[in-house]
Amino acid sequence: SNQHGLNPSYKNLWKNQVGGRVVADPNGELMFQVTAFGRSAASDAKVGFNSGPTVYDPATQTSGATGTASVFILPNYFYYFDSTDQRRDVTIAAYQDTVAADGTTFFKRGQQITSLFDGKYRRDWLNPVIPAGTYANNYTGFKWQILRYADVLLMFAEAENELNGPTTAAYNAANMVRRRGFGQPIAVANPAVDMPAGLSKADFFKYLVRERALELGGEGIRKFDLIRWNLLATAITETRAILNRMGDRLTITPPTYMAPPPVYTLNAATLPTAMYFRLRTTSEDLNIGGLAINSFYQLQPNYPSTTAPSNTRSTSWMTRANIDNILAHYTNSFTANKSELMPIPQNAINAYGGFASNMPQNAGY
Repeated sequence: SNQHGLNPSYKNLWKNQVGGRVVADPNGELMFQVTAFGRSAASDAKVGFNSGPTVYDPATQTSGATGTASVFILPNYFYYFDSTDQRRDVTIAAYQDTVAADGTTFFKRGQQITSLFDGKYRRDWLNPVIPAGTYANNYTGFKWQILRYADVLLMFAEAENELNGPTTAAYNAANMVRRRGFGQPIAVANPAVDMPAGLSKADFFKYLVRERALELGGEGIRKFDLIRWNLLATAITETRAILNRMGDRLTITPPTYMAPPPVYTLNAATLPTAMYFRLRTTSEDLNIGGLAINSFYQLQPNYPSTTAPSNTRSTSWMTRANIDNILAHYTNSFTANKSELMPIPQNAINAYGGFASNMPQNAGY
């Protein structure tokens, strides 16, 4: 129909289009969204307040007043991204505004791998900014994105693969999304970032499972993808195993249900134990790559804290203790073949005669 396309820049899509609350969408990527306005519970939402990093509020001289940073990214998800995939530092906000020792100066500080936040609806990308000073400022006016054209392309690739195998059309749809994610021309073949040629139907599906994780992270889609694929229990079990291997700094077995992450992320012993982040002003728009001075993919250099480079601060990046803190709370109440669905309300069952034969209750309830 030529009515929809991809914004050439993944960051501009989220920072300037969604964060800027711009109505015009010349690319037509944002196909279905929930509006939010008015800074009240009647018509607005707290997207970017309960989620995303905390940001500095000059009126109150605090950061906590402008966000609770309650949504965390799993450590293994950070390492699913290729180091050159531009979607990582949009999807993940690995910093928050922190007060200095003087109690009044705030700076943007990088976080440890177990304190990474979702980043697509980050409050410091809002334009115009929300005036400081009242509780109503918790309402951000972010429009929640339900359906993007990138999702449509990946759904088309998945459906085409199911019906006809990995056809040229399926490859083209998926590769458009990948190329944009790496900052490459969308319509130009690029062997460096395109999905490998010659995949089987099963392997093409696994690449799509991974691609949907990378493209749609933080948009409230992953759980439902895994449920419809009947992979949620598998993903949870394997994620717990991967996190344990990361905590023990051992070689990581890639997930079986999707294409593997980059090979250079699979040996946790070679990943850094400490990261050294530049201290930057709160007004600077820096992703985690712009804050870090050492590599996320190499153990060295691992400066002793007493000799860390000037104007930096060290952070314990990945330790057994902080991984254990994640594991203590991760999916503890999940039961396979039950937790995928909520129970059917009793009043709905009663409306159909009150008997299981009329409306069977979901398994496990």
